[in-house]
Amino acid sequence: MTDIKLLTPDELAELTGKAWSRHQSAWLVEQGIPHRTDGRRVIVKSDHVLSWLESKDVSKEPPYTPPDWRDYILQPDAQRYDAKKHDGPSVTGIYALYDICGELLYIGKASDTYSRITNHLWAMGRGDQERFSAYSCLEVPSEILNGVEAAHIAALYPPRNFKLETSPCNFREAMTAEIKKIWKVVEVEL
Repeated sequence: MTDIKLLTPDELAELTGKAWSRHQSAWLVEQGIPHRTDGRRVIVKSDHVLSWLESKDVSKEPPYTPPDWRDYILQPDAQRYDAKKHDGPSVTGIYALYDICGELLYIGKASDTYSRITNHLWAMGRGDQERFSAYSCLEVPSEILNGVEAAHIAALYPPRNFKLETSPCNFREAMTAEIKKIWKVVEVEL
């Protein structure tokens, strides 16, 4: 996966001299710099700004398109790795821990899933955590990692996820509904 460098909000404010996203977007349009808006966020590739600074015509270049969250749903039948062998991948993404009966225990995110699983195994060896026997991983771009994790937790209610962080991502509710549908989660009213 290729890492795409995007301008930070501070860099964008410094470039445009504007604090509000709609003013930043208007300035970028005036300059002919491709960009996208996502709610209150303005997304600009730094390559486009560098080309603009070098007086190259960037108006024909396609703007950055954020990844589609639909490509990052952990499937119930995803490959599971044996915790004793610890032979899973080392990727940036989310991971799910399962007990010996195959029930979902926990969903987490990590910039290096292999190292994070190692931490869980170490804590489990000390008796600090409930034992898990298998895990699965899903590679997710770092820019949507928090939202993807939050949507999976909200949809699946793993018992070892103690709190659900709010996500600034606008796709979380739609993704949560899609995950519930795929995993066949039944809502129970108490």
